[in-house]
Amino acid sequence: MKIESLQVSVETLPLIKPFKTALRTAMEIENIMVSVKLEDGTEGLGAAAPTVAITGDSTKGIMTVIEELITPYLIGRDIENINALSQLIQRSCVGNTSAKAAVEIALYDAVSKRWQLPLYQYLGGKSNVLKNDMTISVDEPEEMAKAALSLIESGFSTMKIKLGKDWKNDVERVACIRAAVGEQVMIRIDANQGWTTKQAISIIHEIEERKLNVDLVEQPVQAHDIEGLKEIKRSVQVPIMADESLFSPRDAMRLLNEHAVDFLNI
Repeated sequence: MKIESLQVSVETLPLIKPFKTALRTAMEIENIMVSVKLEDGTEGLGAAAPTVAITGDSTKGIMTVIEELITPYLIGRDIENINALSQLIQRSCVGNTSAKAAVEIALYDAVSKRWQLPLYQYLGGKSNVLKNDMTISVDEPEEMAKAALSLIESGFSTMKIKLGKDWKNDVERVACIRAAVGEQVMIRIDANQGWTTKQAISIIHEIEERKLNVDLVEQPVQAHDIEGLKEIKRSVQVPIMADESLFSPRDAMRLLNEHAVDFLNI
């Protein structure tokens, strides 16, 4: 079944309240939507979020890459050759991972619908249940604790706390949330590259000493600072996760081979 068309559009979603991290504050979220249509009318949907501060990919850049560089490789090709299509996408240009991901997601959506299978089954999975966390924006400790309690009332039992904007008060933010939610809720931390190596080790040591029971710490230092990640991992007990340091299989292998982190966020 051949690919007949590929359409790109922008969808802007207003947020109920600002989303704050060490890198940015967002009042709305802009998504690039991709629609792949097959000859029989089957439609596959994909999306990418332009985050210039993290990926370097802008709305205009993502759309241009999809429309001018990726789409010409795909029109008229057989959707069943999904691996070959993925390789064509990768070879269309250097970088531009957001644009490539949006199109590839749409292709996989289309091919799984073509076979009338949920995507998790098409990929060989046996479960369609996933436990996820919910993010709490960085704010004053008391406000973050209120947000955490609201999430619990909504049914979440795992939360990711954004830190790294004001490192001197970050331990207090964690302590305030832990005191509010009790011991049964799982807490993860994401510093979004906001700490130095020395700050990260000091903060995590205090979290450990105060027994605040943190599940993991995500991207404590700058994305390029692999040595910093290694030093932090060697110095603390709480597991360390890479996020902004990870953009490719090559990055993943380096992080694992150098024992820089415990977990990878893809």
